[in-house]
Amino acid sequence: MGHLSIANLKSILTIFSLFGILSLPVYCYPSLARPPYKQIHLGLKLTSSQQRQIAEIKNRYRVSLEEREDAFKETEEQLRNFMSSSNASTDEIRAKHFELRGIAQEIEELRFNSMLEIRQVLNPAQRLQLSKLIEKHRQKFSQTIRQERKHEF
Repeated sequence: MGHLSIANLKSILTIFSLFGILSLPVYCYPSLARPPYKQIHLGLKLTSSQQRQIAEIKNRYRVSLEEREDAFKETEEQLRNFMSSSNASTDEIRAKHFELRGIAQEIEELRFNSMLEIRQVLNPAQRLQLSKLIEKHRQKFSQTIRQERKHEF
């Protein structure tokens, strides 16, 4: 296997970010963290074969991701209940938080693996275009988060 340059690593990380793989934790701004796929697919000018391959990859991971995301939501709710309960000990709260982080890591791993497969479908020009589309979305996303944080406290 060849040497991985910083430029290549940046390109790979950018592509992963598109699919929510190296984004904020799963529970942070879920609706904003993911770029609008329809616009991205149009911007990449995917062939019908590429569209089919990507759809197949997503379908292979869909059930596992949905199961883990459901488990995440359930565990997150349990953590909220523990936090508001006067009966839950600090150790119980920490354990539930640790469990939540573990599920988030599993989701990130599934997304990462699916992205590695999707990456193989794209040609170098599409990867470059993808990084440009991601950067555009990232700027919009960052601006939205900054605005929301101003109003948090």
